[in-house]
Amino acid sequence: MKAYFYFLLTIGSLLATAPAQATTGPASPENPTEIQRKTAARAKVVETKKAAAAAATTKRSVWSKTRKSTAKVNNKLGYAMMVVLGLEESKAVTSPAKLTRQLHAHQRQLKMKARINARARRARVHQ
Repeated sequence: MKAYFYFLLTIGSLLATAPAQATTGPASPENPTEIQRKTAARAKVVETKKAAAAAATTKRSVWSKTRKSTAKVNNKLGYAMMVVLGLEESKAVTSPAKLTRQLHAHQRQLKMKARINARARRARVHQ
């Protein structure tokens, strides 16, 4: 975006500083040095435009490559930070929080099974 803005700024400044020949009509220069100066100025403007376009294209491609690689690194670092803070579970190692949840879930299942078995035993004894 910055490269596009600078490109437009460069073109705008070149257009603003260039003489307005379209409004005045074709001018006939008096001497050959004036012709050479104007030709050199036009060539310089064309070279500047080409260089600005090439720089913008190069900067755009480098920017997209850098942004993609930076996004990958940021995603990995963000995930690692979430694991460290305990907000996310690690894929490699079972976190203590997950182990605690599994243990309590298993204990709840055992209690429920024991309660059901106790009721069934009482029902058989009292018949």
